[in-house]
Amino acid sequence: MACQLTTADFATQKADGPLLDATWKCRVPGCGKVPGEHPTPTIQDKQWLLNAFRWTNEGKFAKDEGNYFPTDGFGKYVLKRQGVINEVFDAIHSQLHLQPFNSTSVYLSGCRGMGKTSDLMLIASDLKSKDWEVFFFSTAAAIPKSAGAELKDYALRHKNKKIAVMVDDVGSNPESHLFIDLLKGQLPNVLTVGAAVPRFAPTNITAVFRKILRTSDLVLKESDEDVLDLIEYWKGKEVASPEMVVHVSMFLLNHCGGHVYPVLAFMEYVFTHPEAKEYLADEKEFRRHFFSQTFVRSTIYRQVCSRCFDDGMAIEPNSAKTVSRVLSGREEDNDIGTLTRMGWWDSEKQDVLSALLLNACLNYVKFTDPTPMYLDQNFSQEQNLENLIIEGLFAMEPHELTCATNASGWPVENALSFNWAFRVKARFINVHLEFQKTFPRKLVDFYVNGNIDAGLEMLRNATQTVKDGAREQSQDIDEHLERFLTRSYNVDRFALLNFAMNAKEAIVLPRDDAHHDKVYTYQHSTNSLYRGKTLIRAPAVAKLPCPAPIPIAKLEEDRVVPERLTGRKRGLG
Repeated sequence: MACQLTTADFATQKADGPLLDATWKCRVPGCGKVPGEHPTPTIQDKQWLLNAFRWTNEGKFAKDEGNYFPTDGFGKYVLKRQGVINEVFDAIHSQLHLQPFNSTSVYLSGCRGMGKTSDLMLIASDLKSKDWEVFFFSTAAAIPKSAGAELKDYALRHKNKKIAVMVDDVGSNPESHLFIDLLKGQLPNVLTVGAAVPRFAPTNITAVFRKILRTSDLVLKESDEDVLDLIEYWKGKEVASPEMVVHVSMFLLNHCGGHVYPVLAFMEYVFTHPEAKEYLADEKEFRRHFFSQTFVRSTIYRQVCSRCFDDGMAIEPNSAKTVSRVLSGREEDNDIGTLTRMGWWDSEKQDVLSALLLNACLNYVKFTDPTPMYLDQNFSQEQNLENLIIEGLFAMEPHELTCATNASGWPVENALSFNWAFRVKARFINVHLEFQKTFPRKLVDFYVNGNIDAGLEMLRNATQTVKDGAREQSQDIDEHLERFLTRSYNVDRFALLNFAMNAKEAIVLPRDDAHHDKVYTYQHSTNSLYRGKTLIRAPAVAKLPCPAPIPIAKLEEDRVVPERLTGRKRGLG
């Protein structure tokens, strides 16, 4: 039996729903057409279009009261996004004076989970309350072929009406005449607002929009009224002390880079889920749990990563390598463009979107070493931590050590850290580590959890305080050690890895020799790795020459020189 559906039937449909599959094809057996390829209803005055896509404010902002933050739409708290709405009205006022009097248009460009669909709904609601006639296409794939001409005709016949057309997923139907008729037509009473992940929106469409709001415009910021209201909302729920609510909220905001969906989803989980509430008594315990293997394997963490990053990682499987080059200040011609197309680059900060994204990139690194390596449960945790340091460094490529200041002014040691972590993830099967480039600043660079429960701090060209009261330097090895000893980092086991990159760099150790064995030094000039003053591997990086053959020093009787762990040693945790 032939498909009897018309374009009007798809007005509110999304991909992978009752009528459409995941590729926007009709589910009726034997059909397989996208919505716009279906016939239009045969109504003489064509009011079907206006009725099918006309926006109403009724029931649009119902809050989900389930156990988890919904994959799409609004959770228990609805943001106002007044800043984004104001940008739209600024565009309306600024474009009224342009000649010729073309349609006003705004394009929301951001990665998945940036709240673009919700922003469109909030904008539509605000316009509707101001007596605009609003038409809403939940996806451009649902736009009928005749929609552009009919909306244009409607606008010309109702010149005294203010008309807004909202189109989500503009890249799903780039050939639609709607964009030509509305965006290029001389219709001063029409506002068109579109949204898409830039990777899926052809430039021939997005370039026609008069104003573009990018990632840096859409992320939540500390000073946003929404953020302040959100904190007050959770304070009112009395889920934790007011101070703890502020700390957790600011921590999540900064760790997620203001990425809307992760911020709201994590906050809702942390402040409502019984398993998370037990960690809300202490700031350090909360951060320890957040970076743990247990949390990273939780339903909510996987839901966030699936919602925001999975598609992008599938499209750009070498995202970690791209990020590595950018952080190292050695980006190739199109690297920034690649991250921008995914919505993962904050053009205002000139930085990767978030620490959450960096860890997602590391978690998507594929195991590539031909000989599987494992952390062995029969080894001590200190030994396993040393194995990670040694083997991660051994596998680094020479160019990964030649880091320069990057566009965002990132500390070079952070780039070295990320490159080292990339090699560890590609080399070990059963390691969990989280890169803690986040707020507040004084967090250990890596929290290693699972078979190891330890912190690892990275330095570059470490210095030693000459005297008490001397000006603190960012690479002061004594100051970094003190953070562990005073439990500022809240880990019992730890190590420091110093990349001594200057020519003939001396081994820099803490003034207290009782802690020398906590410091590993990679001496680039000799391609050697030391623990304290003891040489433990040369060459330290396999693909670099060792200027002079230096024998491996015999270590103390109670220490075992780490062996290369093979698949025969399956210390899986």
